[in-house]
Amino acid sequence: MKVFVDAGGQQDNVGDSVLRRAYLDALRHVGELHVLVNVPPDYQAGLHAQSGDRLYTDPKAWLRAARASVLRERICLAYNSGELRISERAASGGPTAEQVVAWLNRIRGGLVVMAGNSVRPGFAMTSTFGPGNARTATLVSWREQWSADQVGRGAVNPDWAFALGSPAELLRSPGERRLVTVTMRGDRPAPPPEWYDQVTTLASERGCRLQVVVQVRRDGQRAAELAAGLGADLLDWPATESLRSREARLRHYYRDSLAVISDRAHALIIGMTEGAVPIGVTTSSPEKIRRLFGVVSTLPIAPDEAGDDPRRWQLLLDSRPQLAADLAAARAQLDVLRGHLLAAAS
Repeated sequence: MKVFVDAGGQQDNVGDSVLRRAYLDALRHVGELHVLVNVPPDYQAGLHAQSGDRLYTDPKAWLRAARASVLRERICLAYNSGELRISERAASGGPTAEQVVAWLNRIRGGLVVMAGNSVRPGFAMTSTFGPGNARTATLVSWREQWSADQVGRGAVNPDWAFALGSPAELLRSPGERRLVTVTMRGDRPAPPPEWYDQVTTLASERGCRLQVVVQVRRDGQRAAELAAGLGADLLDWPATESLRSREARLRHYYRDSLAVISDRAHALIIGMTEGAVPIGVTTSSPEKIRRLFGVVSTLPIAPDEAGDDPRRWQLLLDSRPQLAADLAAARAQLDVLRGHLLAAAS
């Protein structure tokens, strides 16, 4: 079976390529991948495309190929994973070209997949895009409960990024970890002075060195500010370094980290998959972190909106066995979802 999948994402964001790479890994078991990707080769390399995958950089060419295949055979059409982004056509209330192909594919007995998505608060109530995708899909799985509730259709499973990384047992028996690693968004208010004190105190009490990293290239200026304020080393992201290389370097640092402190949900997820304790922090709303991690753990990984408490950080650091069990359970859920994909395609 041919699988036509949209896997576009932000070329300066490691989390975008990681979650879509895991999605492609799951779909590859269904059949031959025909992948719509961003034009920059750097982003394509971050997806770890295989020799049997066919890549398209022109959305119109990809849709033409999908339409032609639908008329000849049963195919799988897979919507992009991650946070839904609205198009002008969807905003107008009409079906997108992709949805038209999806309906045609369903009529002819094909498979339409929407797996690993979420919507921003308010998005599903003002657009037909999210619900429209869900209505055309034969298999729907959201990456958090709020989105499923808003649209009213589909299962809930962990974000695809939880599928990648090291064995979950690293969280239970981490060995010697020398770092506390920090990465923060550059488009939010800077942390207050007491936050810096809390981070440095944690590292000092645990005998760790502070390390600031850049996981999203546009966060570079904020990272430099954090490193200066914390007296920490900085792993910047130079323009010459590829997305694939950046991910590999980040995973290396996270495997040596006792904890990852961040307001980037996928920094916390990738850190957790490499054995680091995820400590969510934010200077704005913690809602995205709360929703994505609420699917996999009952622990307070996201901060309370009324303020943060150092005792929450200590609780997380002392909860490694539960975090290891949570990660193993999340991966088992994603294995079941992959099984559903295969069963639906048969």
